[in-house]
Amino acid sequence: MELKLSFNENAENYDRWRPRYCPELFADIAAYAGLQKKAAALEVGPGTGQATQPFLDLGCRVTAVEPGEHMAAILLKKYQKYPNFSVQNGFFEDFSAPSGSFDLIYAGTAFHWVPPEIGYPKAKDFLRPGGTLALFWNTPVIPDTESDAMESAYRHFFPNESRPPKFPQKKFDKREALMHEYGFSFVQRRYYYKERVLSTKEYLLLLDTYSDIRTMEQGRKEAFLREIEQAILSCGGFVHIQDIMDLHLGKNLE
Repeated sequence: MELKLSFNENAENYDRWRPRYCPELFADIAAYAGLQKKAAALEVGPGTGQATQPFLDLGCRVTAVEPGEHMAAILLKKYQKYPNFSVQNGFFEDFSAPSGSFDLIYAGTAFHWVPPEIGYPKAKDFLRPGGTLALFWNTPVIPDTESDAMESAYRHFFPNESRPPKFPQKKFDKREALMHEYGFSFVQRRYYYKERVLSTKEYLLLLDTYSDIRTMEQGRKEAFLREIEQAILSCGGFVHIQDIMDLHLGKNLE
């Protein structure tokens, strides 16, 4: 199973457990971009629409490019009442549009799947002069006590990674640097925070929405999830998550 299509295999679970972004993030994008009603927006990799409705409610004409067939079907059903919404089932790398077609291009926890040497120049070409690229991600960070309890399972099954996730400062810096590297102007970075508490069962369902876990061999995945389950139970049966959202904004002035 290809990593970036792994979410498509259980789209309903993804839709249920992936967190939504905070309203302040969308308000800041709209203000920075100076969005007007009927502005043309392109969403890259919307999944099941965690970041779609706010722009539809603003009156934007949103075109969503989603590679997962099942996810695209959920999107169409979820937002069928919006005449200003359309979905193209495919990869952004293969999507075509005339230069200067969009006022806003945005992606929520998705643009890292597009090779930067393709994604950033393509976004720049699709944006009108003065148009905005808005890229944002969510990183779920859990307290050290709970993270330490899970660490042995991650070391066992993912020995080359630092997991569970820590505050990824270097990753945030790199995302901003890419905006500059590919010629975007007035680049800004902003952070937003939300908290949630999940039971053991809920957290295991959330884990099964992540590509590296979804693509594990079934027996190995079950063993990993059992170890995680025992770690959570040893900490009281709940996981406390701080969602850190990093937003990166840039203007196309060409």
